[in-house]
Amino acid sequence: MRDPLRIILWAALSAVALLTVLSIVGASCGTGKAAALFNSPPLVVFWFLWIGLLLVGLLSFRRLVRSPGLLAVHLGCVLLLVGAMLGSKRGHGVVAALTG
Repeated sequence: MRDPLRIILWAALSAVALLTVLSIVGASCGTGKAAALFNSPPLVVFWFLWIGLLLVGLLSFRRLVRSPGLLAVHLGCVLLLVGAMLGSKRGHGVVAALTG
């Protein structure tokens, strides 16, 4: 069996590569289609997996927590993704349902 840290690292690198391709596709298809693409159910799952992968990376690699710069980069990515998800139409609906 492979080393779990290596699997986490390769999963993160693969997610970054996928995010790069999605960004290029989103930039070339126009605003409306990009919004529909990035808010589609498969990409919603991807966003949650990406947040989970960032958090697992923080828990697995101690250097990320000990270095203020690396910690800020990873937590900043998590906060950015959570904010973007809450700022979407579905996110507003979820927040309204939770807060009344």
